[in-house]
Amino acid sequence: MEKIIYPKFYAPYKRNIETGFIDPEKPQKDLKPYMNDSTKWWVSEKMDGTNTRIIWDGYKVNVMGRTSSSQLQGYQNELLRNLIENDNYKFDETFGTQPVIIYGESIGGKIQKNPHGVEPQFQVFDINIDGVWLEYQNVREISENLGLTYNDHVLFDSWEEVIDVFKDMKKNRDDYNEYFEGIVAVPENMPSTRTGERVITKIKVKDFDWSN
Repeated sequence: MEKIIYPKFYAPYKRNIETGFIDPEKPQKDLKPYMNDSTKWWVSEKMDGTNTRIIWDGYKVNVMGRTSSSQLQGYQNELLRNLIENDNYKFDETFGTQPVIIYGESIGGKIQKNPHGVEPQFQVFDINIDGVWLEYQNVREISENLGLTYNDHVLFDSWEEVIDVFKDMKKNRDDYNEYFEGIVAVPENMPSTRTGERVITKIKVKDFDWSN
C-alpha cells in the first residue's frame, strides 16, 4: 500500500520558452479533451506546505512524507502524531482491515515559512482505499469522521469557469494582501490517462502571465 505515491501533476498548458509563462494556446494533450463546456471540474486551493501521508495498514496508523524515503521535520512529525494519537480505534471502525492512505498537506507554524499565516495543521485533499481513489464527497465525510481538516473542493461547470475562479481568487487575495499559491483541478469523473495516471492539474500564480 505504501507504494501508492500521490501523483506529480503539471500545469494545464505547455510553457512558452520565450516568456517562461504557461501558454493558454498550447494545452497539455492529456488535459485538452476535458477543457470544454461539458466537463465539470473539482477545484481546490493549492496549499504551500509539506506533502504528507497518514497510513492505515489495517491494524495500526502511521505517518510518512510523500515517499517512504521522505523525512518529516521533527515538528511536522509531532503535528501528525498528535492528530492520530490513540486514534487506532477510529481508523479500525472506519476502515476495518482495508489498507488506506490519507493524502494531505502539513501547513502553518514553521512549515515552509508559513506563507498562509496559520497555526500548524494537516489538510486532507485525497484518500485512497485499497488502490481506489475516493470521490471528494466521501473524502470530506471520512475526514470529518476522523476529526481531520478537509481541503475543500468545489465543483465548477467548465474549464473556462476554472480559469475565471483562479483569476478571481488571485484578485481577492491581492485586495486583502493574503498569500495565494494557486489551485488544483480534477475533472468531475476523475479519469485516468492511457498509462493509468490520474488526470489532474495545477495552476500556480507564478506560472501565469498577468500582463494580459
